[in-house]
Amino acid sequence: MAKLMPYEEYKKTGLDWIDEIPTHWKIKHTRYLWKERKETNYVEEQLLSVTINKGIVSQSELLSTTAKKDSSNLDKTKYKLVLQNDIAYNKMRMWQGAVGVSKFRGIVSPAYIVLKPIKEINHHYYHYLLRTPNYIGESYRFSYGICDDQLSLRYEDFKGMSIIVPPKEEQDQIAKFLDNRLSKINRFIKAKKRQIEFLKELKQAIINQAVTKGIDPNVPMKDSGVNWVKEIPTHWKIKHTRYLWKERKETNYVEEQLLSVTINKGIVSQSELLSTTAKKDSSNLDKTKYKLVLQNDIAYNKMRMWQGAVGVSKFRGIVSPAYIVLKPIKEINHHYYHYLLRTPNYIGESYRFSYGICDDQLSLRYEDFKGMSIIVPPKEEQDQIAKFLDNRLSKINRFIKAKKKQIELLKEYRTSLISAVVTGKVDVRHIPIKDTDEFIEDMADEEESEDAFKEEIGDRRC
Repeated sequence: MAKLMPYEEYKKTGLDWIDEIPTHWKIKHTRYLWKERKETNYVEEQLLSVTINKGIVSQSELLSTTAKKDSSNLDKTKYKLVLQNDIAYNKMRMWQGAVGVSKFRGIVSPAYIVLKPIKEINHHYYHYLLRTPNYIGESYRFSYGICDDQLSLRYEDFKGMSIIVPPKEEQDQIAKFLDNRLSKINRFIKAKKRQIEFLKELKQAIINQAVTKGIDPNVPMKDSGVNWVKEIPTHWKIKHTRYLWKERKETNYVEEQLLSVTINKGIVSQSELLSTTAKKDSSNLDKTKYKLVLQNDIAYNKMRMWQGAVGVSKFRGIVSPAYIVLKPIKEINHHYYHYLLRTPNYIGESYRFSYGICDDQLSLRYEDFKGMSIIVPPKEEQDQIAKFLDNRLSKINRFIKAKKKQIELLKEYRTSLISAVVTGKVDVRHIPIKDTDEFIEDMADEEESEDAFKEEIGDRRC
């Protein structure tokens, strides 16, 4: 960004969403560039979706890569035709960025607006411009409704919005420049995500190794006699879980803080969960039947234990009556068992002990949990393993946090670069653009190998 220079002269736009543009650029109403397309009854065309993150994608791709379900109607006769280079936007979500230029021919829901170009323009340039935060904010100003969830940007209002119109050859250069530069940024982001996935796999491998085999690589092993772990150290024991815990059923502690049992983190305070996610408070007003949880108790979600919704609590609080709470009856290292209970193998074993006619209805009752087998190392080894894992995983977690921060900064840079270039804050007319392949060699230095991570963090073996 520091090397990109501004244009020589600018003029004021008189618009809220952009203060000035290069002197030779124009401002037009959007109706100068597009008009509404209303063709319907193309039922054999592929279904398209307009997303906030990517713009327009095929619905088959969306359904295969997300948890979304097909919400289209069986009757497609009123669905609108979209041709390549058309714009489509979600009337109710344009103000959140659900807009894009289509690379596909297909059909979209009647609730979407489809726009066909009526001037010679670079469609990719306008894909970038329409999705900038400033233009999305302008669409919010032109949308109508009594609250955000009911806002709608009708075509009659969209066509009155103003749009930047650089000369066509500059649109082409800007689009080519951004395609080229963003391909490099996106590959950096993809490389960081791969590194994070590797670190997560490494973390899980270290946990699995330590909690089932200990931290001494030379210890003699024996057959465990259970399905979910093949071997354990010779001096370790296998017990039923009722040897370590029994159910806690105390209720009527309505003043205690609410706790949630999550798949990703185990037990967290519900206030933390609601502040860091999009989840809503699903607790009942009547808390008299909620179960007490003390520090170092285990709690698990009966319906989701087989997905990993289990953990040892660091808090005192209460949980839904649908959860099982377990209090320790032996001297154990609670942190060691937090790691063990959340390993994929033990979670898989909980699936085997759960009952129901389908996965969505599986339940692990306490009567079944107490018959499950559990590893019982000597207490001093539990302490050593927990300390070892706390130390080793804290380092890996710092790496993961650093990688996530780098991704966040790259995304921020990507957004600022797009905004600066498409609005004319910087001049890219004279920057030579080569093929995207020129960046392949640059990326080689960026993508740290797995071997490099192992050397810096430590090998999977304990």
